Amino acid sequence: MSQLFFNPSAKNDSMVIEASRKFSIDTELARNGMEAYRCKQIKGMSWLYGVAKDLDTVGCLTVREIGGRDDVAVYPCMSLREVINSFKMGTGEAADNAVYTTTIKDAARILRSYK
Repeated sequence: MSQLFFNPSAKNDSMVIEASRKFSIDTELARNGMEAYRCKQIKGMSWLYGVAKDLDTVGCLTVREIGGRDDVAVYPCMSLREVINSFKMGTGEAADNAVYTTTIKDAARILRSYK
């Protein structure tokens, strides 16, 4: 007979998915030498995760899932604050400065090449 344990975080499936998604991104960052970078879901854009050392340091990336696969945009010349402001204001500056890839490993390589 199996036992059921109460897990309060399991009440909301989106919280469980968000936590596992964040853990997956954090694991990939650590595997690729980016331990100093932190991953957070961007407020107002629940489908988008921002990855940076902090909001004002140049060199960041965003991660979102499209059709079950990662879509990673690398912004080697912009801070995460600038990227978020570009998204919210609709200026297109972030899209112009993005380098698109499908893996965090490739994103790490791109960021290292700009430093």
